[in-house]
Amino acid sequence: MLVDMYNIIGVQTSNHFMDAMKQTLSQRPAKCLGVRLLMNLQDNTRYIVVSYWPDKESMLTGTPPLHGQIMKVLGAETTLRTENYEIKHEI
Repeated sequence: MLVDMYNIIGVQTSNHFMDAMKQTLSQRPAKCLGVRLLMNLQDNTRYIVVSYWPDKESMLTGTPPLHGQIMKVLGAETTLRTENYEIKHEI
């Protein structure tokens, strides 16, 4: 399983933001196994969207549309960074 982590920095949290993100993330790409929205406990303007993928091809084709939808919610005032990982061991 592969994991895409989309770091979001500088979000002004509001009910509108949370509702828009929930709506966006509920419309995940077909091969996406799941999506989580994590908030940093020390800085509530920082979030990570974590998505899970069965293989590299699915992740590489599925994440750009997902990231595009997230960008529509966020606008231009945020900083974004993407990182990809492969899960090697789970306990």
